Amino acid sequence: MEKQMNGQISLLDIFGLYEASEDVVKEKVVPVMPAVKAAKKHPKKPKQDKFLAKYEGYQVEDWGTEASKDFKAFARAFKGYITRILPAWKAEWFNSGHYDISMSLSRNGVYVYLSYSLTRNGEYCAPIDFTKSGCMEGVLVRSQKGAKDYTGGQNHFCSILDIAYEVENIAREVKGASSLLAA
Repeated sequence: MEKQMNGQISLLDIFGLYEASEDVVKEKVVPVMPAVKAAKKHPKKPKQDKFLAKYEGYQVEDWGTEASKDFKAFARAFKGYITRILPAWKAEWFNSGHYDISMSLSRNGVYVYLSYSLTRNGEYCAPIDFTKSGCMEGVLVRSQKGAKDYTGGQNHFCSILDIAYEVENIAREVKGASSLLAA
């Protein structure tokens, strides 16, 4: 390909790409262009949530018979995280127990219960892993008939990172079931 076409530099020259055949390799020639401010290669990354940044891999201090100040701070941060990732949902109640957290959320007559417990192992709780799901290290999520219904619907377990998805999924299931019953 020619280096200039009607006084313009080709895109191959700008990006340093050159055609090469098996027996001919062209030399790299730096194109002469006016100085242009380089564009950013990647768009600005979204800020990571403060809760996620602080507590991923964090080991909460375990005071044994009473909840530590460290756990109480984690519980407050957890509640703040839930309200940020689910802004359309109202926190009906929140309970910070003995290294466990539970709360009820509501939106448009749909109630969802959340429960999360830290795995304790002595002086410190096990490192928090936001990707773990399941009954031992994940978050329990289930539908409720109302804010004071503690038995609720079927248990679902998800990771902390998937709470918003799971809550919305349960809400769709409840809405779908109620529209079927109304028909």
